[in-house]
Amino acid sequence: MLSLPPPDYKKDGTSGILDIARTVQLRIKHWAYAYRLTNDPKWKDRIWKEIVHTAGNSTGASFGTQGDSWNTDHWLDVGEFLVAFGIAYDWLYDAWTAEEREGIRWSVVDLGLRKGLESFEREEWFLGVTGNWNCVTAGGMIVGALAVLGDDTSGVARSLLGRAVENAEQHCGKSVDESGTWAETPDYWHFGTQAHAQLSSGLLTSLGSTFGMLDSHPKFRETGMFHIHNMGMTEKFNYGDCGPSKITATANSLFFYGREYGIPEYGLFQRDRPDAADPLSMLWYDSSLKGEWHDHLPLDKAFSDPRGAWVSLRSSWTDSNGVFVDIIQDTVRATFNIDYPAHQFRVIVSDDGRNQKLEAWVLQLAADTPNLYYTARVKYGPAGYKAGNLNHAITVSDTLPGGRAELVAGLDADMIPKKRWLRACVAHLIRDPKMGVVCPAQLFYNVPDNDPLNQQSSINWLCMDIIRDHAGLGW
Repeated sequence: MLSLPPPDYKKDGTSGILDIARTVQLRIKHWAYAYRLTNDPKWKDRIWKEIVHTAGNSTGASFGTQGDSWNTDHWLDVGEFLVAFGIAYDWLYDAWTAEEREGIRWSVVDLGLRKGLESFEREEWFLGVTGNWNCVTAGGMIVGALAVLGDDTSGVARSLLGRAVENAEQHCGKSVDESGTWAETPDYWHFGTQAHAQLSSGLLTSLGSTFGMLDSHPKFRETGMFHIHNMGMTEKFNYGDCGPSKITATANSLFFYGREYGIPEYGLFQRDRPDAADPLSMLWYDSSLKGEWHDHLPLDKAFSDPRGAWVSLRSSWTDSNGVFVDIIQDTVRATFNIDYPAHQFRVIVSDDGRNQKLEAWVLQLAADTPNLYYTARVKYGPAGYKAGNLNHAITVSDTLPGGRAELVAGLDADMIPKKRWLRACVAHLIRDPKMGVVCPAQLFYNVPDNDPLNQQSSINWLCMDIIRDHAGLGW
């Protein structure tokens, strides 16, 4: 890694320079840890080269806009850089010369902390939301301010720290629902809890208190179970927005939460995971832990808060060939809340994994919902994946009370239909005899106000598709 050049400044659309910021943080964190273990100056020298370049002070190449090298247009970038430079300043404090410390401190204060104060004055939107955005931005302010607090004669660090701590406690610390489910998706759980654990640990080790970060929501202690039950035999259950490169974000917050909440299952679970090898793991892991993490965990768990209800079902915690099923309860329940005569539609849960526990759950619900059915196909030869499963469900519908369906609608497991969804779609099919397929817009209920990152892709649904439709064009 030492031979890698400092990263070039290159914006990635609406994501700014976020991957660059996280890569710099990843490098500095590991190199700083290597220096602390070895005292080999090569690690310190390489960190200094990275710092000079990404602070915009390199004579060889520029890095972004002068005075705004960390891109405040996309504040996640600033938050990640603040953590990177904060770690460099703190972990190698005695190794730096007075001049080097001054240079790093200038970067933290002028490129990050002053921008943080300005964001509070402008009441930036990310200071008022729960989830990853608040945790990463406020967390960067806190870690950066703590790193330079004793040396910053400008007073900026002290002025910002209290505001950022209060803000994170009120928003980042409340990023779970009443079941412990993260406010966003399983992917963003990693980013949010990584930042939350870092800022909480920084406060605890520097000032002796987490200032309510672990207690501001009574169910935050259970968000580790959200992650554990979301993990299948090989991967997590990906619903919602699950695509960003994690780079620095791991599940090692479980080590910190396990220790601070007194939940040994968290540390026991995480210590054998592929992402466990990280410098922060060495600081948070409790090496006295013994036993198996799954000894007292139920195989099945329902996360029932209506804002993000889902259920996890599995045949085993340890058998890699076992069966794992996650289903969003709201999807099934919402189908019975649509504005359409109940005797004129049927709901079929078509289980392509043939899971007995899922079948039992659906049949239990069907006892009070007579138009709900469960089916699972027997696969021979090429199974056709999703299309094969849909074809099977259509075939099964022919055998149910009411006979062959005139119209068929399909929902993924993480889709929640609106109340008038079916009426709106059917109207198009009835009105136009040439109409064969209707594809309605899909929107997300858990994005921040005003959708600053355009995660809804509203321009496609509300503009471009309408233009194509009027032009007689398909997607």
